[in-house]
Amino acid sequence: MNIFARFINSFEKPPVSKTSKEEWRKHSGVQAEMVEKQEKAEEERKIEQSKAEAEMKKKQEKEWEEHFGDSARILKEGEEKITEPPKVSGGEPLQKSEFAPGWAEQRRKIVEHEKNVLREFAGLPAEPKKEAKEVGEESTKTALETKEGEKFSIERLTNPEDPRVNKVQEMLEKYFRSEEVDPIEVLKQAMTGTMATGEKVPSYLIHVAENSKGEIEGLQTGAVCETVDAKGNISKKSGVSLGFYTVVPPEMRKKGIFKNLFKAYEKAAGKDAEERGLRINGSMGEAHDEVEPVFNNQGMKRAYVKASGVFFELPYQCPPVDWNTETGKPEEGAGTMSEHLMLKLTSGKNKVSGKQIMEMVRGMYNYNNYREEEYFKSEKAYKDHTKFVKRIEQNLTDFVAGKTVYLLDAKEREAMKKKGVQFSEQELKESLLVDKGEESVVKKEPEAGDEKRRLTDEELKGKTKKEFQELRNKAGYEWASVYLRYKEVLDGNPDIIKARRAEEKAQGTEEWLSVHEAARKIEGEVISKNPEIAKLEKEYGEINDYMMRIDRMV
Repeated sequence: MNIFARFINSFEKPPVSKTSKEEWRKHSGVQAEMVEKQEKAEEERKIEQSKAEAEMKKKQEKEWEEHFGDSARILKEGEEKITEPPKVSGGEPLQKSEFAPGWAEQRRKIVEHEKNVLREFAGLPAEPKKEAKEVGEESTKTALETKEGEKFSIERLTNPEDPRVNKVQEMLEKYFRSEEVDPIEVLKQAMTGTMATGEKVPSYLIHVAENSKGEIEGLQTGAVCETVDAKGNISKKSGVSLGFYTVVPPEMRKKGIFKNLFKAYEKAAGKDAEERGLRINGSMGEAHDEVEPVFNNQGMKRAYVKASGVFFELPYQCPPVDWNTETGKPEEGAGTMSEHLMLKLTSGKNKVSGKQIMEMVRGMYNYNNYREEEYFKSEKAYKDHTKFVKRIEQNLTDFVAGKTVYLLDAKEREAMKKKGVQFSEQELKESLLVDKGEESVVKKEPEAGDEKRRLTDEELKGKTKKEFQELRNKAGYEWASVYLRYKEVLDGNPDIIKARRAEEKAQGTEEWLSVHEAARKIEGEVISKNPEIAKLEKEYGEINDYMMRIDRMV
């Protein structure tokens, strides 16, 4: 505004309350015209100034966003949000250090500081400080609501001294047998990644689902372990995500609690693996019949090998977890248990080699069942314990050696059965999940030699359909074990290998029939001269006849 304009504005206008504007303009003459022009110019100036201020504000906001990033947007939008660090096309973080422990808390503090700087600049009061969290209480809580409107939260427990850890132990002891559950001291040590003996182990991941009252209504535990090859070498690059215990009370099922627990656990497992430089090959767990549909919904399936058109479930055994420190033998009441081995491959495929699946199983045994030497009071006790678990491991290794393992869920198996495909399922001697508040029946272990005894037709007549299925499954597993051993010995004979190659080469020619007959003759000679092969052939033939008798009775 120039000096002349200020001078004009300083003139006092004549009162207009009693005189019209036209009279005032007539009376004032040139002075009135000058005042009107000045008023119009002032209005135009104010409009231009408003536009300039709006442009300046827009420019400042853009500069704040470029300089402060998320913090400026948080202040503008009025919401607090921690974003993940940017990733490149391969999925790797640009700065791996951002995934170090405490990264989220550090990022939160930086954002909070920047927010307060911006608020001060804008003339707003600083936000009140929030209560600091206890060690190990870094928030990983996820809120969810069921279809019925019930509110829950999923959270990972990281502090061994959190009172909720005691509640987790109580739930494990309620729903699982005592010999299956580690003492709470062991659980707390595993959470820290360091055992009492000083042994370093992968951190035990515990997730809980709490209702609005803070009561735990479900839990999921597990760990990411390195795979182990046949020579006992622990991989530094590949791992397996292991699910150990899952508990959701019957009244809380079918509400999405397990689904969200599993999702939260998988996310934590992925982060844990990334921090340790491991690539997860798959998720693995042990399950009983009742929970298979739940695991199927999360993509986990049972494992089978195929022999003579029959799919045989892997005879997976869970070694004891409770060991006598003086003898190296399982504690009283602890023992080997049959379980359904469930697996979901990271690749999304539904088949895997026997070699690969055993590397993952050894990773589980190495973490959960093989105990360190310092745990035992003598070298002999340690060796006896190791031999016990090694024998269980070797049995499964022999069963899948050189085979392709197929992963199939319940619906897939049912569809295949309708098309005439035969399955031999593993019979679980005891249920994994036992609620001590209810009566449970524990099947008696078979006496030595009972599983090989063939029942007569008279004995079979009184059996129920369920008993027939149990007998068929037992015989099927015995047959598979003998037949696979027979095939292994037979296929490794040099004379048979040579004869089969000649037969394959002659296929499609006039000489094929004579070459084929010569190959069968050579096989017969090898079998007759080799007592081991002859014995195996006779044994699997007898078992096959027995299964046919059972099928006829059904």
